[in-house]
Amino acid sequence: MLYGVDCVSQQTFVYGFWPRGEEGNVDSFSAGLEQYVSSLPGFAQYYDRRAFMEETESMYGGLLFIGIFFGSIFMICLLIIMYYKQITEGFEDQRNFEIMQQVGMGDAEIRRTIRKQISMVFGLPLVGALCHTAVGMHMVYMLLGAIQFFETDLLIICSLAGCVIFALVYSLSYKRTSMAYYRIVKEMGRD
Repeated sequence: MLYGVDCVSQQTFVYGFWPRGEEGNVDSFSAGLEQYVSSLPGFAQYYDRRAFMEETESMYGGLLFIGIFFGSIFMICLLIIMYYKQITEGFEDQRNFEIMQQVGMGDAEIRRTIRKQISMVFGLPLVGALCHTAVGMHMVYMLLGAIQFFETDLLIICSLAGCVIFALVYSLSYKRTSMAYYRIVKEMGRD
């Protein structure tokens, strides 16, 4: 007796069947087996592996959709905030760049200065995000283990692919932001 339960009489047996054949035959076998075993004394549960797989795939699909959806929204918000922050700074810096042009700073130096300034604003968060992802992958691996997912190679490949896609989108945003920033500064110089 352990905690008031007779362990000898509370044994559990699990049986598995892997029927092969046409879908209709497998369905009828499964239905007949379920009906038979549910009438047995002490029977606890019957489930069809195919139904379990459908539920599991549905859960994984939902998690994938939520991950892609929220990841996309967060990335778009990040890029918009950084873009408008840099554009606002461009309008604030117009006077400074106009003065630099008047004292002889050339177009190449202005472009280099803008590229350097925007590279810091865009580059440091990108490096931080990649480091954060690398460190957080252990936790993600452990969380995925809770849902019986232990494919380490697939996890690494997907993580690297996600980082590359993020870096490409981030780089495109950087290019557009630096071109817009330069255009703002250049237009002020013409006025």
